[in-house]
Amino acid sequence: MTKKLLIASAGAGKTHRIAEECCQLADDNKRVLVVTYTENNQKEIISKYKSMGIANPSNIIVKGWYTFLLEDLIRPYQATIFAKRIDSINFNSHNPHLRNGRTIPGTAEKIGQQFNPRHFLTACNTKAHTEFLSKLATRVCAVNNNKPIARLESIYQHIFIDEVQDLAGWDFDVLKALARMNTPITCVGDFRQTIYSTTSNPKQPSSNQQKLDAFTRLRFETENMSVSRRCIQTICDFADTIHQGDGYVPTQSLVGVTPVEFQAHQGVFIVPKSRLQEYLETYSPVILRSSVASARELNVTSIKKVNFGISKGLSFDRTLVIPTQNILNFICGNQNAFDGGGTDKAKNTFYVTCTRSRYSLAFLVEDRLVPNCMIQTWA
Repeated sequence: MTKKLLIASAGAGKTHRIAEECCQLADDNKRVLVVTYTENNQKEIISKYKSMGIANPSNIIVKGWYTFLLEDLIRPYQATIFAKRIDSINFNSHNPHLRNGRTIPGTAEKIGQQFNPRHFLTACNTKAHTEFLSKLATRVCAVNNNKPIARLESIYQHIFIDEVQDLAGWDFDVLKALARMNTPITCVGDFRQTIYSTTSNPKQPSSNQQKLDAFTRLRFETENMSVSRRCIQTICDFADTIHQGDGYVPTQSLVGVTPVEFQAHQGVFIVPKSRLQEYLETYSPVILRSSVASARELNVTSIKKVNFGISKGLSFDRTLVIPTQNILNFICGNQNAFDGGGTDKAKNTFYVTCTRSRYSLAFLVEDRLVPNCMIQTWA
């Protein structure tokens, strides 16, 4: 069986690649499953393959990660663990077993030799906690001697799992089971863009490197899509420094000649705060910030403002970043500015933020700190 991990840098065109391969397989009368984490990405993949004039669209099934776990792995065999049908899922933003930092009594995984519904399900016993959905899928597979996996093999001739950077913990136990299939599986993502997660559970793998190591142990063949169809080379080079030393292949820009209207100002810059209004009036960049509380004085302007996390997947001609303290430390030369946070989320969010812009990426900095920055100042 072919097991491939496709690491696609920001702007590499991974959605186009997935859609193109799906179309080829579907038109060869092969049934394909595409699993991805976010709703937006599901819509994007569907829109992309439909635009390619596919002859057999019914051969492609696109599902969210949680829907896949429930419909394909858990529900067909759940009666061996829980008799009552699990109708849907309950989205968790945190561990549902904790209250005020303490474990709620009666929520252990098992009571005696029996699986405990209160561990995996809500009080009605018909909704599964997303926090433990992959764990439940793993248990169902184990109890049923991997029959859910065999069922998948009988239905699909190829499985794609997109946005694998957002998977963690028990999700990788599911991947381990899937990796034993004879059906080819292609996992796609960029671990530098991990800013969401399917769980708050501390079970490893959780960091970028741990996830990459897990795919290596599962014997996935790695292919790098280290290109950007969005950013000019200067921005690619700067974004690559954020994860410098982490083993990523340098990103090559596929952007050709910059349009004439952007040629006079392209690259990465520092904008002194005293010249903010002048910069906004000259270039009208999209403002990227950590939250609405960042640079409140900009709320009165009509210029578009987007929070870092929401910017994922978006593209803009020009951006102006309101730096957090970590970002400020980084652009002032501290390569370890994001160390010590416990996770890679802050570093990854910065990478996502920097790779939104096509032609110019700027950072707003207090005048007194401008001389400390390692980036050219806008003049």
